[in-house]
Amino acid sequence: MPDLRMTPRTSNTANCDTHDRGNECVSDKALSSFLQLIEASLAQKSFVTLVLAKPRKSQTPLTPPTQHQADAVRLTVRAITLKGQPILCVVTSHATRDETQNHTVPDGFLRLREWLEHAFSHAHLLTTHEEIQLLTSKKGK
Repeated sequence: MPDLRMTPRTSNTANCDTHDRGNECVSDKALSSFLQLIEASLAQKSFVTLVLAKPRKSQTPLTPPTQHQADAVRLTVRAITLKGQPILCVVTSHATRDETQNHTVPDGFLRLREWLEHAFSHAHLLTTHEEIQLLTSKKGK
């Protein structure tokens, strides 16, 4: 079951119900809560960085990963402003190189949801107030 942890100022763990989706169990409640926390931190300008780590071995995305995502070790997301527009800057780290892509906030959220559901097991959100972790087991629970 995905584990939602908040540290250092708060240390709550949210356990949520899971829904079977083929071979994987994904907690819609935990994922939605985590995405809402990301959205709120962006709106409050307290967002520092988001790190997606521990790639899943069996990726079953709704859309196939692009070549640069297929062998990604981790993703680091920062909020930046380009030409006056809010942008999510995504640095994809591979074994031998890093690649940077900029996404609009709505497009970035769609990609984040897909990456969290299918490609990465751990997510770490760092804000100016707290650190929040979303952890998923090997079985996708």
